Amino acid sequence: MKAVEFLIEEIECRGIATKELRLAFEQAKEMEKQQIVDSWNDGRFSGQDNWGYGNDTTAEQYYNETFKKK
Repeated sequence: MKAVEFLIEEIECRGIATKELRLAFEQAKEMEKQQIVDSWNDGRFSGQDNWGYGNDTTAEQYYNETFKKK
């Protein structure tokens, strides 16, 4: 579980999540995803082996395989 998802669950469990907070959470989740994708691409383009993933694996594939709920 990523940090933003943990925070969302904690606030929703307490019943204090407003419509505005939910929108902010969705924006934060997208920002977090973009940071992960950017890190993947930074590693790939700096010659790193992307943690054992093949060079044909895209950042989006990595993100989906690693972080999407199954």
